[in-house]
Amino acid sequence: FFMAFKPDLFVTMAEFESSVDELASDVQAAEVAVADRKVYLPGEIESTVATERSELGIPISTELAEQLAALASSLGVPVPHELQKVGAS
Repeated sequence: FFMAFKPDLFVTMAEFESSVDELASDVQAAEVAVADRKVYLPGEIESTVATERSELGIPISTELAEQLAALASSLGVPVPHELQKVGAS
């Protein structure tokens, strides 16, 4: 089941956005079952990971880095500096 509605038929957009912000704050302030953990909103983890990977790159294993570097070398393609660092570890 999926339902969509137009919030401004019921309240102003400012009121709707304010209530969504309040709900998000309430969810994030909820008591956690495990200490040192956080309550996440839907999509929050994925958004954080996407930002980190955009800035730092996608982590790969040393084994995969070595395989990619070997493949690049065998094809005469310059090995990216990042793969050289990982393969050297």
